[in-house]
Amino acid sequence: MSRPEVLLVAKLKGMSAVTALVGTRVWPLYRKANTLPAITYEVTGDEPINHSTGTTKTSFVRVSILCFAATYAGVKTLAAAVRGDEAESGPTGISGWTDGNSSIWHLQSVIEDMEAPRTGENIPELYFVQMDFQLGYTQT
Repeated sequence: MSRPEVLLVAKLKGMSAVTALVGTRVWPLYRKANTLPAITYEVTGDEPINHSTGTTKTSFVRVSILCFAATYAGVKTLAAAVRGDEAESGPTGISGWTDGNSSIWHLQSVIEDMEAPRTGENIPELYFVQMDFQLGYTQT
C-alpha cells in the first residue's frame, strides 16, 4: 500500500486539467520555482489512532498542497483544477477523492496569499493557494 503522498502525485500527474497548467512541475516540499505555475506538497501531520491495547496502524494524515502562479487568476484556476471544482458528477480532483488506499481526502482549509520578490532576486512575483487536506490512513 502506498503512502498518501505517492498516491497524491500519481493523481495530480493523471489529471489532465492540472497537467495542462503545470506539466511535470509537481514537487515535494515548498520551493520557489522560476517556472510557474507549479505545485508543491508535503505531509504536515501524522497522528496515530491508538487504543488501550496499542496502535491501530491507522492515523489521521494531514497533507498540504500549494499551488503557485504568476497571477492571481492563474493560481485560482490551478487551485480549482486541483480541487476538481469543475466536476458536476462527483469528485474528479483531490477534494473528496477516495485514493487507492480507500482514504477520503477531506479539504480542511484554504489560504490565499502572494509573495513579492526580494530586491535583486530573479524570481517573479508569485501568488499561492495553500489547501490542507485530512485523511484516514491505514498502514499495512
